[in-house]
Amino acid sequence: MKSPLKLHVVCLGNIARSPAAHYLLQHYLDKEKKKKNIDVEFIVTSSGLSGGYYSGMEDYSEDYLREKGIVADNFVSSKSTSEVLKQQDLVLCMEQYMVDRIKRMIQGRTPLVLTYREAAGEKGDIEDPYGYAKPKYYKIMNQIDECTKKITERLLQGEIIK
Repeated sequence: MKSPLKLHVVCLGNIARSPAAHYLLQHYLDKEKKKKNIDVEFIVTSSGLSGGYYSGMEDYSEDYLREKGIVADNFVSSKSTSEVLKQQDLVLCMEQYMVDRIKRMIQGRTPLVLTYREAAGEKGDIEDPYGYAKPKYYKIMNQIDECTKKITERLLQGEIIK
């Protein structure tokens, strides 16, 4: 087996979007690898540009995952650091400004850095759901979920990382 591919999801606070995407991506990759008998290991992690100041995940994000049968117990928000980012094969950011900021942070050995929608073959940013009521929050979680399914397929087909 080859070395595991390291995937890292970034948002602002690492409490809403990136932890949800992190757990969804790991879930779908594991499920599809098993279903298709693919022998590639993926390690998915997440952080926030301003993360590490909060203890856990937003309740609605955790509820959304739980409703999908995904357990995210003991999640702790962490701050994006150049040391961690440089170790990744792919960094997925929720917004374009985050891509630009991360590229400045990790000069030198640079992993592939894309927006989440770009990795899904789409354009645009994923809005931050923090502070929204549940219906709007879940609408954004559904967008992340749909992008995650597309990213999973594209990763397994070798379309993002060769």
